[in-house]
Amino acid sequence: MAQPCTCPNCGTTWTPGRKPKSQPRVSKAPSKPNDRSRMWASMRIMRVFTAQDISGTAEASEPASRAFIHALMQAGYIRVERMTTFEVGDFTSYRLIKNTGPLAPRLRADGKTLLDLNLNQELPRVRA
Repeated sequence: MAQPCTCPNCGTTWTPGRKPKSQPRVSKAPSKPNDRSRMWASMRIMRVFTAQDISGTAEASEPASRAFIHALMQAGYIRVERMTTFEVGDFTSYRLIKNTGPLAPRLRADGKTLLDLNLNQELPRVRA
């Protein structure tokens, strides 16, 4: 039987007449989390926050963070902690009161419900 040799291209050791061991395929890089999942993670960490805090930490636009906060407030996940006095540098602060888990609640296409994958429940949005 011939001596095993090392392939200079991939570094595998093989013996003539045998198939080389298969190498694991390189997987794709994980996709970047979307804005809402980053905003949800920021809310869970901070507990008390403003829309500006969320848009800054989650690298999302301020209108998107306001819309997500408003939807979560309608579903009972968030409440207003302190209203703004409309002075420079003063913003409305919110408190996360329903931390259900790491997966962000999803807004349904109909706009009337919110799907929480942590609880496997569909929650209604109460219009205020």
